[in-house]
Amino acid sequence: MKSLPYVYWLNHLTEVGCKWRDVDFDTRAIVRGMKQEDFNGYLEVHMKGGTKRFTSQTIDEFIAVLLPVVGEKLREDITGPISIVPIPNSGMASSVAGKFRCVELASLVAEGFGKDAEVCPAIVWDKPREKAHKKNEYRHPDLYEPHMVLAAKPAGKVVLFDDVLTSGSQMVAAARMLTKNGFPPARGLVIARATKAQVEGKTFEKHTDELKLVSDPFDFNGF
Repeated sequence: MKSLPYVYWLNHLTEVGCKWRDVDFDTRAIVRGMKQEDFNGYLEVHMKGGTKRFTSQTIDEFIAVLLPVVGEKLREDITGPISIVPIPNSGMASSVAGKFRCVELASLVAEGFGKDAEVCPAIVWDKPREKAHKKNEYRHPDLYEPHMVLAAKPAGKVVLFDDVLTSGSQMVAAARMLTKNGFPPARGLVIARATKAQVEGKTFEKHTDELKLVSDPFDFNGF
């Protein structure tokens, strides 16, 4: 398996040195809502019955509507039964019990997909980690994979799930680890992909891409 196809729905702008558009602010609100982080202002959404505004205090209400829709649309790309495997939160480790946000979000996606979907927390860290975006650490699959532990065995086709894809290193590491253990993922599903450049299009729009799982060696013969 040399690459992992994946779908993402939002372009999350991380560059602050430009004039932001409404779509950039909207996406930031959704991303921060998924990560349970505060944001200023509000997200205005046209929904059945009219227009509704969501703030930091109420954004979970919108997340609970949005992610089942993502799950329903996932049926366009894969048939069941599927096992949605979330990329673990930084605190989701083999020694830690409790409810984790990544599992909650994956459960909303599974709800939209229907009865042929299960959430399988197959991957945990060997010990709690600092949040990568807080630590600003170097991101490379080889740094993540050795610390990933297989905690459960998926029963269906594996769909790797992440709320936000930044470098893709954690998803690549997870795909490699699962493949080595006999559970190669069929595809990835991402809600938002980070970008430093503004992208034209709607706030909520389907995009497809792939992650390379195998690195090409440096070809010295090219000189």
